[in-house]
Amino acid sequence: MSKVDFVADQPRPLEDFIAVTGLKFWHAKKCFERFGGYAPALASFAQSYPSLPKNYFDRRQVLRATKSRINKELELIYRRARWIRNQLGENVERVWAVYYTYPTLSKESRFAALPQKCLRNVRYREPSHFTGPFFEMSTFWEAEMGGESFFFNFDKEVFERSRFALREKLEQWVSTAVFHRGAVRYVDAHDLDEKTVRLIINDANKTFVHPDHRNKFVAFLAAMYNELEIYEQSMSFLSGLFMLVLTEEETASVLRFLLNVKVPSHWSMDVVAFSSAAVLVENFLQVPFLEGKSVRTGEYANLHSRLQSIMNILCVNVVNVNELFVFLGLLIKENPTVSFSGNRPSL
Repeated sequence: MSKVDFVADQPRPLEDFIAVTGLKFWHAKKCFERFGGYAPALASFAQSYPSLPKNYFDRRQVLRATKSRINKELELIYRRARWIRNQLGENVERVWAVYYTYPTLSKESRFAALPQKCLRNVRYREPSHFTGPFFEMSTFWEAEMGGESFFFNFDKEVFERSRFALREKLEQWVSTAVFHRGAVRYVDAHDLDEKTVRLIINDANKTFVHPDHRNKFVAFLAAMYNELEIYEQSMSFLSGLFMLVLTEEETASVLRFLLNVKVPSHWSMDVVAFSSAAVLVENFLQVPFLEGKSVRTGEYANLHSRLQSIMNILCVNVVNVNELFVFLGLLIKENPTVSFSGNRPSL
């Protein structure tokens, strides 16, 4: 079954679920029957996967090949589930229970269902730039890593060794934000608030050296500002970090997720955003060890110094830093995860 064969509202057999997940027949059947078919079962599997024992699988390695397909199917599955929830006003369990029996929305009515803010007087367009990760751009290393870019001027060998660790860490955020996954709608920046666009351009110019990288960043942030109806420098900071290894669609899903996280009223959202990025960078840029001895380069010292400055400026007299770090960990780890014996997957 290819991705073009998948239709979110059409049931699929147990065999397809086993093929895509690599689960043993008994565990796959139990999940499939408990949640009512392929789509709800796949949603449950995706949320439960990190905690599943290895003995649940016959072919765990199959997920390396099917991961991209699963993500694309989940995007369609959650889109339909959200629509059902909005129509019924029911709880999550009820939504999954009627997932395959609730009438499908016609193509004509899909356009009528667009939220009001999508109907603003702006010109939407197809992206004229590369929308994948910055690291996949042939110009990126020479222009940014070897140039004067504020955030990214550190050792290439260390960075190449660690880039996959960053992708792996950020995939936790992408998985958590799957409910908010959706295409980025690019706009003509001339149609947006002039003052905000100037801020976005200024942030892009301070972050990147190469004009192609700046233009890519501006186009993405302008689209997010138009969609979310808010722009803060923290969005620029987080987006720049995420887009190193994530696509723009993946980055957008994480931003939407963060915007919907309920933060205690005495915590500044800027603090959460900057500190989230700082925590990720701190974990990503671990100081290398040679024969048991820590080797900290000048680049590492500079980067850590900048991060520490950010933390000091934002967090002193605002919030307990240790408490903040605990919160950021819970943001991911305590996101409702469903086991095969637990409740239905959350929306």
